[in-house]
Amino acid sequence: MKQPAIIVEGVSKVYKLRANRNLFFKFFANQHKSKAPLEIQALTDVSFSLDQGDVLGVIGGNGDGKSTLLKILSQVTFPSAGKVSLTGRVSSLLEIGTGFHSDLNGIDNIFINGTLLGMSKKEVEARLEEIVEFSGIGDLIHLPVKTYSSGMTMRLGFSVAAHLDSEILLLDEVFAVGDLDFQAKAISKIETLFKRGKTIVYVSHDIQSIRRLCTKCLILEKGRVKRIGEVDQIVNEYLQNNRPMV
Repeated sequence: MKQPAIIVEGVSKVYKLRANRNLFFKFFANQHKSKAPLEIQALTDVSFSLDQGDVLGVIGGNGDGKSTLLKILSQVTFPSAGKVSLTGRVSSLLEIGTGFHSDLNGIDNIFINGTLLGMSKKEVEARLEEIVEFSGIGDLIHLPVKTYSSGMTMRLGFSVAAHLDSEILLLDEVFAVGDLDFQAKAISKIETLFKRGKTIVYVSHDIQSIRRLCTKCLILEKGRVKRIGEVDQIVNEYLQNNRPMV
């Protein structure tokens, strides 16, 4: 019987922005005759669970809370209410270069990421050659990350996240940058991880990759779970309700 890998229970996230720290928010607060902190409700009462080996696609419009959900799962930020339970090591690629130290070279950053995951130096060394080869960066791996293009940074970030020994992988629009060859490699790698029983949460606007990679799909709308279920059914509903106006 499969064991739950991720349990999200009643998670809400509120960002409080003080008006006196930004001219726009000063103007907004004056317009509304209020000096109280402005609040942005990013997530509201989000609940779901994933078993080990599930691949969840998260879809929705811009500003609907998808990236905030991933940041909470990866513990980059914490919920204002509710709780998250994770079973196993978590590896994430949330934004291009997230977690990289720009002044250090690619090799150093691979070791730093591995250490943050709780891996030993020996464990990282065992995967180092495979990570570098997959990234396609070559000898540039010895240069500081700040000299990399966005595509190079993304490729290295994905390679690290996908090859380190973690049970849970969190991905945010990882195929948005990079050439077609690398995109094909990345999709193939995710399919391999799925076959090995890794649990994956994948946020994307690329509906075709959601259909191909995921076993479940979740729609976020204005920070709330609108639907979660079988991929084709959820995606078809989403497309039906979000057709462009003619």
